[in-house]
Parts: sequence; structure tokens; C-alpha cells
Amino acid sequence: MPKVYFVVRATVSDSTERAAFDDWYHREHLPDAAKAFGVTKAWRFWSVNDPSLHQASYEFADQAALDRAMSGEALKALVAEFDRCWPDVTRTGRFSCWRRNSGRERGTTERVTQCASS
Repeated sequence: MPKVYFVVRATVSDSTERAAFDDWYHREHLPDAAKAFGVTKAWRFWSVNDPSLHQASYEFADQAALDRAMSGEALKALVAEFDRCWPDVTRTGRFSCWRRNSGRERGTTERVTQCASS
């Protein structure tokens, strides 16, 4: 089964809030989400072209693991905590995708499916 990725993009429009958001996401939110979701990997980054755009990615073992995480109480709690801490930060997208083959193999395909809107 292919690994599945859950990606969340957020826009931190207020440049004076970005350092605090970055610190909170690094110290609290990403580790909490990775533990709650039971992911194999989690990482995040800021856009080079748009410094207000932050993206976090979570790697799940398979679609069933992602489905469990998206339907569980953990997601609701994480979203509520995000909204409480960062009411002015807009999540600009939440989507899942999977990769059938590694990048060097012939016939590499990638599929992106909208799983929730923010």
C-alpha cells in the first residue's frame, strides 16, 4: 500500500506574529499532531515565494491510518487548539495525497484528493 500524506497550509498574514507562530508550531503543535495521528513522519516549512505561507505535512502508513486520524477526536481537539491560539491565522487548505511509486521509478504517478476544506 502506498504511503499517504496529509498537508495543511496556513497563512500568517501578520508578519509580527510569524516568529511566535513558528515557535508554537515547532514546540507544540507539530509534535502533538504527530503523536495524536500516529504518523511515520511530520515536517513543515515556510514558502520562499510568500513568507506568510506555512505548510505542514504528515506521512501516514496507508489510507486507513489517515482515515482513522481524520475521523477521530484528536483532529477536532487539534483544530480547536489551533483556532484558540491563532484565531487570525487562516488555514488555506487541507488535503491528502498519495504517491504510487518512488520518484526514480518509471510510471511515477501522484494523486491529490480534497479531503476537507478550511
